[in-house]
Parts: sequence; C-alpha cells; structure tokens
Amino acid sequence: MTHPKDERSLEDIESADWGDAPSDASTMVARIRELRRVPVGRLSVDDVRLLLGQKVGVHTLLPIAVEYLSREPLLAATFYPGDLLRAVLRIPGEYWVQEAGLLGRLRLIVESVDEVPPEIESEVRSFIGHTPPPMINSP
Repeated sequence: MTHPKDERSLEDIESADWGDAPSDASTMVARIRELRRVPVGRLSVDDVRLLLGQKVGVHTLLPIAVEYLSREPLLAATFYPGDLLRAVLRIPGEYWVQEAGLLGRLRLIVESVDEVPPEIESEVRSFIGHTPPPMINSP
C-alpha cells in the first residue's frame, strides 16, 4: 500500500508522464494532469475523490480512500456527505479483482452506515447487492 506520507507522485509511481495539458484542455483535464504530479501524501481528500472519480491512479489511491472511509464513512470531500464513498463505489469491478481484502473492508464500512444519504443510495444498494459478504475467520 502507498503510505499517506508518500512523496512520490502518481507519475512517479506509475512511471508515466502525461505531460502538460493542451492549451485548449478543460479545467478538469488540466487539474487531473496537475494532480498527477503532486506527491500522493500531499493530496487532499477532495483530490483523491476527484482522481478516483475520473478513474486515475485507482490502484494507488483506493487504499488511501478506504482508510479515510474507515474513519468517517460519510466523509464529505467537497459536495455532500458520502461523496468520497460514492467515488469509491463507482470504481469498476476489474479494479477490485486483486484487492479482495480491501473490498471486504469497504463492504464492512458500507454496512456500518446507519443512514445512507439519498445522493449515494443507488450506489450503496448496487454495491451491497453485487459483493459477497466478507469472510470471517472463526476461532
């Protein structure tokens, strides 16, 4: 897992320099390219939400996002309570194939939410319906 104090950027971790955004790029494209150069340990919760929402740096940022969510499941990164959770729940299944332990943690986090905000209700319902319950080791 990438440590939250990691001074490497997504560009460094992925060994991929996307270069500067074209002069006619949207604000979103320019911001994503800028964030790829920021050390991962310096990304804000909103930066993580934005990057995950655009499916950028997913393998690096998912563990960080799940750690944030384990402390506050309905963390409001920018827009509303649960917006980081919504970004994580929208990550396609293929990203979770090698992350079974992380997926199990996320399921426990989602199940711990007593009142699901309407903004993320459909994502929560879909996630619960499509992920198996985590394995519990019995003594």
